[in-house]
Amino acid sequence: MNLILHIGHGKTGSSALQSFLALNSDILKKYNIDYPPHASFQNAKKGFISSGNLPLVDNFWDEYINKKALSSTADSLLFSNESLIHKILSHPEKIEALNEKYKLILVMYVRNPLDHIFSSYGQQVKRHGQTLSMSEWIDDYQVLDKVSELINICEKKHIKIKLINYSSIDKIEESFFSNVFPAQYKDLFLEAKVPETKTINRSLSRVEYEIQREFNRHLGSKSAAFVSDYLVNNAPDVKSEKEYIEENVLQEFIAKNQDKIKFINKFLDEENQLSIEKPGDIKPHSDTFEISAKQISVLAEGISKHFNRTSNARLENNDADYLRDIALKIENKKTLTIEDAYYLMSLAHKARPEGPFIKSKLDHYSQQQKLS
Repeated sequence: MNLILHIGHGKTGSSALQSFLALNSDILKKYNIDYPPHASFQNAKKGFISSGNLPLVDNFWDEYINKKALSSTADSLLFSNESLIHKILSHPEKIEALNEKYKLILVMYVRNPLDHIFSSYGQQVKRHGQTLSMSEWIDDYQVLDKVSELINICEKKHIKIKLINYSSIDKIEESFFSNVFPAQYKDLFLEAKVPETKTINRSLSRVEYEIQREFNRHLGSKSAAFVSDYLVNNAPDVKSEKEYIEENVLQEFIAKNQDKIKFINKFLDEENQLSIEKPGDIKPHSDTFEISAKQISVLAEGISKHFNRTSNARLENNDADYLRDIALKIENKKTLTIEDAYYLMSLAHKARPEGPFIKSKLDHYSQQQKLS
């Protein structure tokens, strides 16, 4: 069996590819490609941010992948998770074992470093609580080192890796299939569906970066769910912008990474080489920001929903009474009733009002109470 692992790296269109794969998972099966379903499909099909279909749980290398392989009748088993690169670097012996068991192909997209540093910095602000400025953060950028290390592992252990320059492609969906499944590519795309959202997991604008950084200072990375994630998912057409970086810092970065780029380029086609040219759209330093009515509306909605949800989830005095009584019933080995089940599920609904399973159970318990 072919085992195809799309391993990222980050900020190279992974969410867009994962949306396409989730939306077309049934069609892929017709072409002997199994992209196993995952809980993230619900968001991925809408064009929202997702992490792919391979949960990086304990022992996923052995138990999860092998279990899916045993239950699959397809020629190719496909997984995508851009954090896989970090797992491989931490456990090279695991990827070696998979290479011995399957016809393994790693697929990794790389990106022109002076585009990627801005996008990577933005991701740190968006999702990971970053508060430093671009100039202060840039020394933390280790992607070229990690890519080089991965290439060396693959060379040493004879693992097939397909390296593609994200900066030189148009659409990642077509790039991925034309490179990895060239025989099925054209026919598959005649049937394939595309996400309604054209821009998936965009970078932020300057004012959005500033707002998220301030929330990071006061609330940390948990604020991303109702600030940047909400903006990215609900205002996908807002134009992304590159943050300001000091010129001397940028030039030092270029000089420091020339040799790493030359090494990686040895593994890319001549027409798809990485370049390290300075982007022309870097924003100048300014303390003045512009925000649109759309951004204000989306932010207000996201923040309001978050605080309504957290305030509604708080337990009240009568909740404590009922929980106490249920605990005493259990202690005294008394029979719990459907009313008890309904009340406990209603507390779960209070904490997670969007949960479809919880809602269905509440409806079921409600019907049972009417019949009893």
